[in-house]
Amino acid sequence: MAPRTSGSFNHSLPPLARTVTMANKRRHGPDDGSDDDSPPSSPKRARVDAQPADNAPLETDGVDDGYTYQYRSHVNEDHNLHLDVSSDEGEDPESEIRATQLIQRHYSQNKENKAAEQGIIEAVYMENFMCHSKLRIQLGPLINFIIGHNGSGKSAILTALTICLGVKAAQTNRGGSLKNFIKSGEENAYVAVKIKNQGDMAYKPHDYGKSIIVERHFSQTGSGFKIKNSEGRTMSTKRAELENIVDFFALQLDNPMNVLSQDKAREFLSGSSPLDKYKFFIRGTQLEQLDSDYRLLEEQLDTIESRCEGAETDLEVHGRKAREAEAKKKLIDQSQTTMEKINQLRWQHAWAQVEEQERELANIEEKIRQADNKIAMQQASADNASKLYDESNATREANAAVITDLKEQLGPLQENYNEIKSVFDSNMNTMRDKKAEQRNIREDIKSSKKTMSDLETKMNAERTRIENANGPAHAHKVSELEDARTQLQQAKQREEEHSSQRTHIDNGVIQAQREVTDARGGALQSKKKAVSDAQDMLERLRSDQGQQARAFAPPIHNVLRQIRNERGFSKEPIGPMGMYVRLLQPEWGSIIESTCGGQLDAFVVATHHDKVLLSRIMRQQNCHSNILINNGAQINTRQNEPDADLVTMQRVLEIENDAVRNCLIINQLIDQTVLMPDRNTANEFAQRRPRGVKVVVCHNAHVRGAGHRFNPTRGGMQMGPVKKWQGQMRLKTSLEAQLNIAQENLNGAKRDLQEAENQIRTLETALTRAKQAKNRHDRDAKEIRLQRQQLEDRIEQLQAELDADAVNDTSALDELHAQYSEAEQNLQAANDTMEDSVNALDKLGDDNRDVKHQLDAANKQVEEAKAQLTKAEKRLEDKTASREYALRQKNQALEFVDMAQQEKESLEVSRVEQERLINEDYLPGATNVSRRIPVEPGNTVEVLDRKLEKLEQEHKRYQDSIGGSREEIYQAWRDAHKKFATAQRALSGQKDVAKKLKSALLYRKNRWKLFRKHITTRAKITFSYLLSERNFRGRILVHHADKTLDINVEPDISKNSDKGRQTKTLSGGEKSFSTICLLLSIWEAMGSPIRCLDEFDVFMDSANREVSMKMMIQAARRSVGRQFVLITPQAMGKYTEGVQDVSVHKMADPERGQTTLDFSAA
Repeated sequence: MAPRTSGSFNHSLPPLARTVTMANKRRHGPDDGSDDDSPPSSPKRARVDAQPADNAPLETDGVDDGYTYQYRSHVNEDHNLHLDVSSDEGEDPESEIRATQLIQRHYSQNKENKAAEQGIIEAVYMENFMCHSKLRIQLGPLINFIIGHNGSGKSAILTALTICLGVKAAQTNRGGSLKNFIKSGEENAYVAVKIKNQGDMAYKPHDYGKSIIVERHFSQTGSGFKIKNSEGRTMSTKRAELENIVDFFALQLDNPMNVLSQDKAREFLSGSSPLDKYKFFIRGTQLEQLDSDYRLLEEQLDTIESRCEGAETDLEVHGRKAREAEAKKKLIDQSQTTMEKINQLRWQHAWAQVEEQERELANIEEKIRQADNKIAMQQASADNASKLYDESNATREANAAVITDLKEQLGPLQENYNEIKSVFDSNMNTMRDKKAEQRNIREDIKSSKKTMSDLETKMNAERTRIENANGPAHAHKVSELEDARTQLQQAKQREEEHSSQRTHIDNGVIQAQREVTDARGGALQSKKKAVSDAQDMLERLRSDQGQQARAFAPPIHNVLRQIRNERGFSKEPIGPMGMYVRLLQPEWGSIIESTCGGQLDAFVVATHHDKVLLSRIMRQQNCHSNILINNGAQINTRQNEPDADLVTMQRVLEIENDAVRNCLIINQLIDQTVLMPDRNTANEFAQRRPRGVKVVVCHNAHVRGAGHRFNPTRGGMQMGPVKKWQGQMRLKTSLEAQLNIAQENLNGAKRDLQEAENQIRTLETALTRAKQAKNRHDRDAKEIRLQRQQLEDRIEQLQAELDADAVNDTSALDELHAQYSEAEQNLQAANDTMEDSVNALDKLGDDNRDVKHQLDAANKQVEEAKAQLTKAEKRLEDKTASREYALRQKNQALEFVDMAQQEKESLEVSRVEQERLINEDYLPGATNVSRRIPVEPGNTVEVLDRKLEKLEQEHKRYQDSIGGSREEIYQAWRDAHKKFATAQRALSGQKDVAKKLKSALLYRKNRWKLFRKHITTRAKITFSYLLSERNFRGRILVHHADKTLDINVEPDISKNSDKGRQTKTLSGGEKSFSTICLLLSIWEAMGSPIRCLDEFDVFMDSANREVSMKMMIQAARRSVGRQFVLITPQAMGKYTEGVQDVSVHKMADPERGQTTLDFSAA
């Protein structure tokens, strides 16, 4: 981009990226017309295969016979233009006077310093950058002073500004890379700059709004940009967009004079030599960049001129060859050998070939008409066979549906009969057991009653005897003994009742153990295997990357290799069919795979011969895939398809081959199979028997990948299951879809396994509880047994005491009591058992009568269903045989149609080839020879060949004397002329480009020198004017040839001499003030909207600093719309009080020993 300057010296240069043509248009307007003496280019002639007549006029491509073949360029030969290398360093009083007047007028005008509407830095933000943890500084639109003590982070603001707007880290002189700017102890940093974007010159205002926010994030590993609009939305992350913004606003932050960092400012203000000052000047005004571009253009000019020298040598060679060809052409034109007879024979020979091929075409068309008739007959037979097959298939499917319905009906009936029969048999066995039990109970009751009567008589007699023999104490012990015996009897009864519960508890433990074992057995292993299989399938898909070929068995791959090597097929077989079918809706993949089954592994051939050959290959490779015959003629199913809003199997498939599509339509009814997700909806839809629907398939809500199939038949509705497909998908589908389905299957298998494991844990808990109940029962049994033993011990003790005190023996009474109690218990138990048995027998009798009626009815239903099933199976066998016969007849008829169509296609190919041969070869060739003429009778192609051969042999002897045929000599002359003309035009074009390029370069170099002169003059006058602000005199000494710039300053205005003193003789303050004046004078020649200067007054005393500061503020105010950012460690209070265009930003003082600065004050 050309630099922008202020004032009347704002000369703009055309950008170097424009073309030379555009540069010439700017200088000269439209291109000047010039004469071109080169011959015109030759028009192309149509290429012919036949030989033209020798006496026909040959084309000369518009070449003048008097052409000399000498190079005549339409470009002026005097194109060695020289650049004006005269120096612009001489004195130009008139220019200096005009510049002085302009400077005085510019500085005398009191213009209001208004802020620019765009290109102004509004704010700078940094985080973890250099010494700052977080800092946000709002800059004013005009003059900004950033003040603060050393170490407060002032220079970091300029560094953050330049880094954020794309300047390389090394150019800041503060670090070699971005990671050097990250605050110590942090991993990343972030800087942001807000740029004003308003007014008519805003950058993409509709996208960015009133401001542009540029963010740069960087860490130890890398960095990135974010360019946001005024609302904070990211518009771009590309560096190219940032460069466009910076170039649009001409910010020039990489310009060393535009942003003078602390080091650069110190170098410029105190330590710069004349060479260094010149470098600062030439770089700051962007003159160095333009000079480099012009040098590159000069190198390109040298290359073009070198190529022109080589092209002139080549042109001389082409001219010599063209003159030699011209001489031969004139020689051949002088011979006028008569060729009329040869031409006549050639004309007839050409058209005789045409007539011969036209007769062959007529013969082929007659054969095609015959083939059409044959196809119509065969197609009628095929249609009739297809109709018969459809009827037979529908009848067979209806019978199959009836059998399925009958089997489904028979299953519940047989199960119901078996259940009733089991109940009936169980009841009969129980009734017989109850009757036998009652007979035994009656005998027990009778025996118990007789025993009790006898014992009661004996007990009374014994009790009388004892009372008469013993006193009251003995009677008390006897009573206590009887109570103990009663308690013992009760304890024994409790023990028996407790023992009777042991069997139930043991059975509970065994049942719980069995349930846990069953749960851990085959069911759990099958679920684990399902998870493993699903995991293997997912891993296989990931490793295979969805390769469809892996889904087919190895024998199929072997068959495909044999097919590629076999040359005996009339047409290469198509297969397996699954490789030609793409699944558009993956959720139906498992159902379609299971429904089509082995059909997707099948192959399709065109003829019976191909089928026999493919069958032999399959037997060799142990491949059991089906082979179908189909010619590939597309079947039109639109009239038979369901409504367009229904999803059919054909509509979710994309079939790449018509033969595969035909086979799936014929064998799988994909065009009339409707897919519905919900079972109830599918059932209701199938019940309506809609048009064009033969099968309805839906998902299984309980088993992922499985489904249900509904076949509406004449006899009712046939429903059957569709099993889940367990293998890899053979249909084409995306890898992502296959992975999603495999992942869903894996998740479902894991859920089933989790449910099974949860069930096992539940059963294990039940087993633990059963075992705990068994342990409690054992503890209770031990306590009851202990109580019984204690009572037995007490009875023995009482019995011993009685025996010791007894006058008479009471053992007989005790024995009688025991026997009586036992007999009484036996009687009561027998009565209770008898009552229960009678009630149970009565209930069983009533229940079994109802069961017998149910059993008879169920047996009748089963027998009737079996009879119907037997009849239906017999009918199905007959219909299956009929369908197979109809299918064979249909395939044979379709094969005949295919053969007839192939014959016709072969004839049509021959006709097309014959027509192409006539229209593209024979007719154009003959037309190029002559217009159509009649061929004399008897002049066949062979006869004309013999006549032409004889005449041409005679003519050849003449051609040998000349050195070539007339056509060859004319062609050689045309070729030589074209090469010369082409080379001449190319050379002229190169020289024309060189001339225009050099002219443009001359124009640009002169403008560049004029620009440099004006900038230098303006800087000189401005420098003198600024020195006068302090009553100094001086001047800038610029030597462009030596590339030096220096200043002479005379602080004492009373001296008459204006020679001045060199900077090294000045004091520190005078030197700094003079250099500041130089800097301001160079800034006046720059066009960037921002100026940045770091610690410019560090070497000034208070007097020079006060003058320089006032002068810098005045210069900034005169630079209307420019933004200044000036950094100084000194206070600015007395310069900024009461002014509105100056903003002062004071940085917080660093605390002693602190590691993190507090920027709350800023």
